[in-house]
Amino acid sequence: MLNSLQIDHALCRRGFARTAANAHGFSHPMLDHDVFVKRANHDGDTKPVIKAPLVLHPDLAEDLRRLSASNGKVTLEVSPYFNTNLSSFPKRANEGSAETAHGLAVNVADEQALDVLLKFLITKGNSNLEAIAQASMMTVDALIGAFSDLDDRFTEAQVNMLFAHAEAPGRCMSMERLAEEGGYDDFRAANMQYGRLCGVVAKHLGVRGLPQQTQMLAYLAQDRNELGHWQWVMRPQVFAAMQESGLTGDQDSELETDPGYLGATYEIDNDPACQEISKTTREALIAARIGQGAYRQRMLDLWGGSCALTGCSIATVLIASHAKSWVRSSNEERLDEHNGLLLAASIDRLFDQGLISFNSDGQILLKESLSLDQLSILGLSPKSCLRSIHDQIRPYLADHRAQHNF
Repeated sequence: MLNSLQIDHALCRRGFARTAANAHGFSHPMLDHDVFVKRANHDGDTKPVIKAPLVLHPDLAEDLRRLSASNGKVTLEVSPYFNTNLSSFPKRANEGSAETAHGLAVNVADEQALDVLLKFLITKGNSNLEAIAQASMMTVDALIGAFSDLDDRFTEAQVNMLFAHAEAPGRCMSMERLAEEGGYDDFRAANMQYGRLCGVVAKHLGVRGLPQQTQMLAYLAQDRNELGHWQWVMRPQVFAAMQESGLTGDQDSELETDPGYLGATYEIDNDPACQEISKTTREALIAARIGQGAYRQRMLDLWGGSCALTGCSIATVLIASHAKSWVRSSNEERLDEHNGLLLAASIDRLFDQGLISFNSDGQILLKESLSLDQLSILGLSPKSCLRSIHDQIRPYLADHRAQHNF
């Protein structure tokens, strides 16, 4: 079953926006209600919630029972879940106490089951909405792959419109404004050319049957602009994919100020495994090599912005480090956020040098050269354990143990 940290990460990669900090509330433009992810804090550390970590609106009870009956990978808890942080949910009496906001707690087996659930919540059985649901829940990672594979398929005018859309306030623009950015005199030309770009992405990702191809990358805003024109809002995961692919203006300048940027660039450009890669993949690899950019952000999302071992949440001291060493990894493994740990700097150094490692359950493994006093100074002990363990990281940890003779 997915735990709370895994669901939190999965929602972020599917275009959900956070609406509440304490209970991890999320909104999505295609859903009528927010969804919440349970959160557990112990001694200041964020811990994964294992049992029924996803909380949905109580009005969905009958729909969820039908889905649960037909799909054993999505199961509904019998008792309602009460929490004052479910701010947008209705209240009812909780065992004689004051009325408290409540929702439906749900277990989800894996990300495939999560996609089934989210698609179900959007379509409510309406087959006409299936393509829109598929586009709405497309992951950042899938879109990154599409932008990388298709970077030579777009015209200059189409790319100019895409960039302008990403940089617009609220990422919201009318077709008239997009036409101007593409160098066209009429919104109908923008409709056609921007639609073609979106259609190429949709076809590449297997999305068929959209009423309008533009819906692959955007959705209609609720309000028209001051001229009365309809506006399109770029999907959040599309913008995130553009950022992480180096397709927006800010990321390059930030990376270039990193002390390791020039060394990483030289290493990537002279790596035989990187001679036939696209520009976007090259930029992503450079960022991953220095633990910045998309790779670091995915690691922060995966570990809830805290050290995987201690729970330290001081972002400036957290290092996104690879478990399977860079030289031993394929390019795909180098960009995999599960191939690594988000660790406080001093602990990252121990891990990188092979003085510590972790077994398949996340329990710390130590070299004999480390004394208990040295560990204590760093807030560690022989009983220290990763805050959570993902199935995807286990092979990488096994490689780390093998490389460093644990």
